[in-house]
Amino acid sequence: MSLNVRGLRGNKRHTVYRWLKEHKFHICLLQETYCTKGFAPRMKKGWDGDIMHSFSASPHSKGVSILFSKGLPYKLISKHTDSDGRIILVNIEFNGVQYSICN
Repeated sequence: MSLNVRGLRGNKRHTVYRWLKEHKFHICLLQETYCTKGFAPRMKKGWDGDIMHSFSASPHSKGVSILFSKGLPYKLISKHTDSDGRIILVNIEFNGVQYSICN
């Protein structure tokens, strides 16, 4: 699943997380999260799985994240981000197969 969320502050974050859980998406790519390093701990609240970020320096633009559902048995091989909060690339292994996920 891929979503442009145009920011995840306030109740919107919980609404998006609830929707993702209801639809049982295991991996979700989020764009325009507006997530800064300082906001990352709050963004984690409400999501039971793992979250990986490419942070934005601005709370009003950029930022991409990849969410993994709770209990998804993947192994992180590597993670690469840019310094501008626009790109995140993860290489994972899942069920013995390697995948590259770029957001």
